[in-house]
Amino acid sequence: MLLTQRSQVEFALAKFREHWPPNCRLAEQRDKNLQALADLNLTADQRKEIILHLKVENYVSGPLEDKGKGGGSIWIFGKFIEDIEVYIKLSLFGAGGKLYAKCISFHPADQPLTYPFSKGGETNDQEFSC
Repeated sequence: MLLTQRSQVEFALAKFREHWPPNCRLAEQRDKNLQALADLNLTADQRKEIILHLKVENYVSGPLEDKGKGGGSIWIFGKFIEDIEVYIKLSLFGAGGKLYAKCISFHPADQPLTYPFSKGGETNDQEFSC
């Protein structure tokens, strides 16, 4: 039995899209995230489009407690881009009575991901290719 319902993931994705600032890039500009763009042959704008078009079938886990600055919830998603599985970590958090969204990670997955809302636990969605 899934602890997180499909409707919760749909709601989280909708809230993320609504509250992620239009010109926002990744919150964490770590080497791993920056190198992913080069390795995947993506621009920052393409990465943003991929994130904004995530679906419930891309869901891996969450909500998890965000133990970092600001608290909130962490949601993990995955997406295949040209045969490379990408790990995507999103955060929703409140501050000053407002809801905010940020993308914390976007890089090749360190290990295979499991997709509980996709047939067979793997994503069926179209791969993104440049």
